[in-house]
Amino acid sequence: MNFAESTQRLNWIFTADQLARLRHENRQRSLDALIEAQRQAAASQGSLEPESTTTGAAPAAAEPLSLHEEGELLKYYGSRLQHVCRELRLPRRVLGSALTYLKRIYLAVSCLEQDPQQLLLTCLYLACKIEEHYISAAELGRLTGAPAEVILRTELTALQALKFDLIVYSPYKSIDGFLEDIKEAAAEAEAAGGAAGAAAGTAAGASVSGGLDPGMAGLSEEQLAKVRQAAYNAADSLMLSDAPLLHMPGQLALAALRSAFNKIGIKLQRYPERVAQRGSGGSGNWRQQLQQLQAALAALDLLGAEAVLAVEQAKMVALDRRLKTCRALLQQGSGKSGSKGKAQADKHARKAAKAAEKRDADEAALGIQSIEQPAAKRLRIST
Repeated sequence: MNFAESTQRLNWIFTADQLARLRHENRQRSLDALIEAQRQAAASQGSLEPESTTTGAAPAAAEPLSLHEEGELLKYYGSRLQHVCRELRLPRRVLGSALTYLKRIYLAVSCLEQDPQQLLLTCLYLACKIEEHYISAAELGRLTGAPAEVILRTELTALQALKFDLIVYSPYKSIDGFLEDIKEAAAEAEAAGGAAGAAAGTAAGASVSGGLDPGMAGLSEEQLAKVRQAAYNAADSLMLSDAPLLHMPGQLALAALRSAFNKIGIKLQRYPERVAQRGSGGSGNWRQQLQQLQAALAALDLLGAEAVLAVEQAKMVALDRRLKTCRALLQQGSGKSGSKGKAQADKHARKAAKAAEKRDADEAALGIQSIEQPAAKRLRIST
């Protein structure tokens, strides 16, 4: 299956207005539930109105997060997910899938309904399975200090929010593809550069004729490696924004690559034309595709600039504390039925954890080891 036919293309690329609507609906639903929980709590204390209305305003610690604040907190937890993946030396395809899962899930639920600190590891657990880089829940729990039961308990919640669409196309593979295309175009320009380059006056003239910008054809392997790493880093930043929900992975990759080439003084102007021409399949509408691509690149530049802004640790701690206070009140208001459901989920999770440990032991006995990780140190994922 290619990207054009994928569930990602069909179900998980949105407009900015669509994202805003989904998030507003999720937040409003959770706020309605929180207000009802506050009403029940106030009634149980002999008051007819929630504390937030009798005093005129909710206590600061119990104030629900705004949509902007939820976005900031999710960005923070996305950066923690990146940190865990780097520490465990996981392939970038795992990171890309895990981050994408986290973003998609919070289009179906709000931060008030599901704790991102818990779902973060569930997303990583799922990504490792789907990307064939398996790490058991027990092992992941040991490495991060999180109970395996928590990871397994939220697995079904995550899968349902993802609509079981688990195949992800991330920009990292597209970056590699673009760099291979650049190397091939440079080789073609060099092969044809004898007469053509002499006629143009410089080898750069031949590279431009091949759809490359001046300076791209003469890069050494070491320079290309630096460009690749810089592009990966730029893509990491874009993945913390709404970019993977708004744009196709190839567009993210080209934006990241353009940023990387800018760092070594090469402006990508002709190469996007080459990409548009090849993407059009030889049809005459490549100029229209180029306009759309340039508009997407401009939008991605803005998203990237916003994504690289550092988050304040103290602010994230305060936001997380407010969120947990509201969630505790919401869960308290759900009553015994909520406690019973959680108890059942915990029971199933414990059984699943034991089964996973037995599977790991069986695999070890057969010599089928799960992925070997660095020395087991606990990674900090909380605020």
